[in-house]
Amino acid sequence: KKHYKKRFIFIGRLSEVKNINMLVDLFNHLEEYMLTIIGSGPLEKELKDKAKSNIVFKGQIANKKLDTYFENNDILILPSISETWGLVVEEAIYFGMPVIVSSNCGVSELVKEGINGYLIDLRNPNKLKEIILGINDSVYQNLIDGVYKFSINKKDLEQVASYDV
Repeated sequence: KKHYKKRFIFIGRLSEVKNINMLVDLFNHLEEYMLTIIGSGPLEKELKDKAKSNIVFKGQIANKKLDTYFENNDILILPSISETWGLVVEEAIYFGMPVIVSSNCGVSELVKEGINGYLIDLRNPNKLKEIILGINDSVYQNLIDGVYKFSINKKDLEQVASYDV
C-alpha cells in the first residue's frame, strides 16, 4: 500500500511537443501539489523562470537512476501534443505508478480509465485539473491496485496474437 502525497512527475524532453508549458502553468495554480520535472531541452530556461516553488527541475537523470523517482512520486503525467509511443509510461507502470496520458500518445492504449490512470483530451484543458483535484487517498489506492493488476506481458502476448491471420 502506498500513500498519496500529491507528488506528480514528468519525464521527457522540455520541448513544445511535450506540452510542458501547459503542465507548468497548471501546477503554478496548484501550489499544494508537487511536480518534479526530469529532462532538458529548449524550453528549460523559460520553464524554470516561470515555475513556482512547488515545481522542481532535476535535469537529465540516467535511466538506471529513474527508479528512485518512480518510487518517490505518485503519478506520471505525459501531456504530449503528439507522441508516437511514450515509453516512459510503460516504465512508470512497470514501477507500479499510475499515469495520466494525453490521448494523442500511442501508449494511451495501455491506459485503462480510472483503473491504472487517466486519459486527457487536450481539446479540454480543464480535464487535467479536474482529474488531479479528483484524486484522493481512496482513488489513488484504487489506481495503485489497478496498476499492479495490469500486465504488460499479457498486453504484449495479445498484441503478437493479433497478428496471427
